[in-house]
Amino acid sequence: MKQLIQIRCKNNKKTLKVETGSTLSDIFSQLDVKMPYPPVSAKVNNKVEGLHYRVYNPKDIEYLDVTSASGSRAYTRDRKSTRLNSSH
Repeated sequence: MKQLIQIRCKNNKKTLKVETGSTLSDIFSQLDVKMPYPPVSAKVNNKVEGLHYRVYNPKDIEYLDVTSASGSRAYTRDRKSTRLNSSH
C-alpha cells in the first residue's frame, strides 16, 4: 500500500492527499488550479523549488508562474541555462 501525505495548495485553498514522492508537477496536474500562465516553479513551505521537486512530507504549496517575481527569476534562470547548454 502506498503511503499518502497531505498537501495544502495556497492557490485554490484546497487540501489533497498524494502519494509520497510525487513531484510538484504531478501534484499540479491533480489540482484544479486556475492560473494565467503555466507554473514555472512553486513555493514549498515558503522556499522556491522547481517542478521536479519530490514531496515526502506534508507541505504547503503555492504554484508560481512568470507573472510572480520568483517565477520570473526561475524562468529567466532556466532560459539562460538552456541557451548556455545549447551553445556547446
